[in-house]
Amino acid sequence: MKKFVFSLEKVLELKNQMLDKEKNALAALRAGRIKIEQDIARSEKEFQQLNANMVEKTQTGISVMELKAFQYQLDCYRNEIKVLNFDLRKQDEKIEAQLKEVLELSQSVSGLEKLKEYQKEEYNKAEEKAQELQISEFVVGKIIRQEA
Repeated sequence: MKKFVFSLEKVLELKNQMLDKEKNALAALRAGRIKIEQDIARSEKEFQQLNANMVEKTQTGISVMELKAFQYQLDCYRNEIKVLNFDLRKQDEKIEAQLKEVLELSQSVSGLEKLKEYQKEEYNKAEEKAQELQISEFVVGKIIRQEA
């Protein structure tokens, strides 16, 4: 009997390649999310440091211009944090969409692999029957030759 060949092997390989590509894209999106979180943490830390510095200087005496400069810098940090939080939400949406894509491809690959397993089992059963038939023909032939 000829060797087992899965008729959709090329399709399975292509789907696996696509799945790997989508998983890599998902990993890149998650890395981008981590970068945004780090930027938010950095900006919040700098905001806190600047705010503490402003409070310290106001206790010792500060001019109106210096106070306005501090307020301007604090507003810039607030805006930066606001933009970064918006970016984080957008990144989460992209990750969710990419995750759906990965799940769909995973299910597709899984279905093809189950089909391959099923076809392999059917092939193995057919091969066993062919071997049994060959053995029985051999035994019957041997018995006939012995009687003759």
